[in-house]
Amino acid sequence: SDYKIKSVIRTYSDHITLPIVMKKTEWKDGVETPTDEDETVNITAVSSRGSMATALGELVTAYNATVDKLNTQIGEQAGLLSGDQLIGQVSRTLRQVTGYDGTGDVKSLAELGIELDRTGKMSFNSTKFYSLSTTVIDGAFEFFGSETTGFGGLSQTLDQLSNPISGLFRLQQNNY
Repeated sequence: SDYKIKSVIRTYSDHITLPIVMKKTEWKDGVETPTDEDETVNITAVSSRGSMATALGELVTAYNATVDKLNTQIGEQAGLLSGDQLIGQVSRTLRQVTGYDGTGDVKSLAELGIELDRTGKMSFNSTKFYSLSTTVIDGAFEFFGSETTGFGGLSQTLDQLSNPISGLFRLQQNNY
């Protein structure tokens, strides 16, 4: 068989499509016969719904661990960082995470099954997530974006806090 790639790979946030053009063949009386016609076959690799669900679960775990640590520095039994600007900054950043408002079809984490309780803890409603249409899942990839766009753009804000060289945490440690 003679296969040749006749197009460029198109990359999207959630999948890669590779169109392959090959000579069409016909079967007649058990014999394969090539024709003069080309046939295009698209091979697509798609990020799965399951991998997104796993990532959302990891987000919930990391968020809740941060909330737990933050809560040890707030209130009457607060730790050494009570009243420190760092605590306020982390609180504001967590509100940015939970309140992020997308610009596409998916506007919020809540639409993807992320729920917030009265104590500020997240949970992942996998039943809601797995019942979402394919169109909504496609919109979720746009919502998450990249490291610089969409919800993923919040990674820059988080880096301003946690960068081991220039982040606010490091600067705070250097001052003590």
